[in-house]
Amino acid sequence: MINFVSSNKLFIPVLSLSAALSILVFQHIENSSKPLPIGPQSSPIVLELFTSQNCPTCEKATLLANTVKDDENVIVLSYHIDYWNHLGWIDTFSNASHTNYQRNYEKIFDRNLYAPQMVINGKSEFNGANIRLLNSSLKKKSIIEKLNAPQIKRYKNESVHLFFNLFTNKKYDKAYALLLLNSNDVAINNGPNRGKMITNTNIVMDRVLLQPENSEGNYIFELPPNVKETDQFKVAIILQDKNLNIVGASVSKIQ
Repeated sequence: MINFVSSNKLFIPVLSLSAALSILVFQHIENSSKPLPIGPQSSPIVLELFTSQNCPTCEKATLLANTVKDDENVIVLSYHIDYWNHLGWIDTFSNASHTNYQRNYEKIFDRNLYAPQMVINGKSEFNGANIRLLNSSLKKKSIIEKLNAPQIKRYKNESVHLFFNLFTNKKYDKAYALLLLNSNDVAINNGPNRGKMITNTNIVMDRVLLQPENSEGNYIFELPPNVKETDQFKVAIILQDKNLNIVGASVSKIQ
């Protein structure tokens, strides 16, 4: 005769062990060294990374951003700030206007400037080297409107010509066009990261304000003099409301 009571007593610990293993596997995935593989977003999700070549922890944040920058409807924008430049190395892509832009988020999120800071859709922020929070953000459904992709053409190493269409039913306060350098490696010879080869990704080279009353138009980005034939560029269009929430976005890569 089978002792059902004993059988149930044996079953409970086995079930508990299985549940514990599932939790451990989930935690391992959540805290893995790479962002979670996710299904493509139906709407854009914009990751704004405020970073510096001088910042010791920014390298990890940049590597994380680099792994997701080409995911469908994920738009990574790397703003190199200038307040780390006093440490013996001048970030080759640092720009005071990027710092000023980050200061606007400082007021909204009520916290001091720091790097690496990751801002998601202009609505939330966290340390950009935190893989768990990045994974959590990537899993949330974005409600940003996907705009018409900008039409862009590069003319040798001189300029990038943009044609944009801002048609949207959403209300926005400001519209921006951003010229992005896809990737660049820099050998650091001074400062906290001395001796390292730093990979920069989706670097914001230029950010211009478009006129909101014009739903479509043209703009010409002048390329810096040290551009190589092998350098790849993208152009992103970003719409923000008065609180810096991103309500519309799109990006195109120059083929």
